[in-house]
Amino acid sequence: MYRPENPSAMQFLESSIVGLRTARHALTHPSLPTRVSLYPMVHVGDPAFYQRVHAEALSHDVVLCEGVSGQTARRLTRAYRWANVGRLGLMVQPAISESSGTRVVRADLDSEEFERLWADAPFHTRLAFTLGSSGYGLWMSVAGSRARLAERLVVEDLADRDDIYARADPVAGPALDVLLSARDARLCARFDDVLSDEDQSIAVLYGAGHMSALMRHLIARRGFRVRSSDWLTVFER
Repeated sequence: MYRPENPSAMQFLESSIVGLRTARHALTHPSLPTRVSLYPMVHVGDPAFYQRVHAEALSHDVVLCEGVSGQTARRLTRAYRWANVGRLGLMVQPAISESSGTRVVRADLDSEEFERLWADAPFHTRLAFTLGSSGYGLWMSVAGSRARLAERLVVEDLADRDDIYARADPVAGPALDVLLSARDARLCARFDDVLSDEDQSIAVLYGAGHMSALMRHLIARRGFRVRSSDWLTVFER
């Protein structure tokens, strides 16, 4: 799960015959009293998984979470709404509730930024991703299973992005700049905004596909170290 010699290669999601699980990583700093908990998130899971993660996150002083609003974001994520995952006993990832005792920070692009960046992508890229999301959602609504979801979520969130970029795919490349790189940068910037020399605990609830970039930032640029890692079950097969 955690490889000290190569933190970028550590696991964040795992699909097996048992089901889908996500790796919770706890980090500390040698000179700061800040504790960080990373919760790699997925679009679909067991309601009990989200309840547990949200409860744990809200026990921290600060929560950094994802969430892009707007019509484009809804079109790109409708696959899981259309997939009718309720028939599998699952649910689409809910937003974390605001808490009077915890500072909840939306560490993502706002809707106007996202719309502007997405509009700059080539038309064929935008069309391919929009149609692909719709087609996958319709297919899953008919033939979907927990096993297929688990496999898709791991591939979707943990593909080697360096390899993807190296291929210079004319369709995927421009979309990944928006869906991954721009949001990675915003997440790291928001973390730096809340980091201080005070005694505090920070929870990060963000898509598993973004956790590698954040982990590199925490270790290489901010000096944090992973102190423990364990698995949480997202859903069983």
